[in-house]
Amino acid sequence: MIMGSAARDFTPGAQPPTNLAALIEANYGPLADRARTLYAADDALYGAPEVQWATDFGFRCGTVLQLRQHAAAGLTAFSYEFARLVNPPILPGGNIHGLDGGFVFGTFASRSQGTNLLPFATTPEDSALSDVMQRYWVNFVTTGDPNGPGLPRWPAFREPERSYLELAGTGAALKQGLRRAQCDLYIENINRSR
Repeated sequence: MIMGSAARDFTPGAQPPTNLAALIEANYGPLADRARTLYAADDALYGAPEVQWATDFGFRCGTVLQLRQHAAAGLTAFSYEFARLVNPPILPGGNIHGLDGGFVFGTFASRSQGTNLLPFATTPEDSALSDVMQRYWVNFVTTGDPNGPGLPRWPAFREPERSYLELAGTGAALKQGLRRAQCDLYIENINRSR
């Protein structure tokens, strides 16, 4: 399995929360103080605290939980983060859910120029990123392993490393522990609620 999310993952048309403190309190209960400290500052990649929260809570950390469960069952999974932030930003969060699909299928350029759906300018880096992503996905479909000649090695997701591939305008880079503190607290809260 390949699973991932965007650095700023928003459902098209969705708005970031307006009262983050109340949302954290309502969703984290006795863990709210710890959660508030994790959503206190803007981040160059992940955006404003409200955008970080919406992505972590709605997309990213649930994906990390599924990857952990998949790996714990002895199955192979590969994790990625699509970190290509478009310019100008797609409001409100800066990207939209599923933007990475256009890069996997090589259709991002035809969907971006002058449309309301993806109103960003494409670059040569986008073409290179799309090529890399297509090669990984074709390898995976063909062999069950995304790795291949000329590509940075993409290890399977495992604990405790939680390796993932960051896919950005600069290409593919191996990273570990995607938003570990935020996702660990999310998973602790899920387990607490059971």
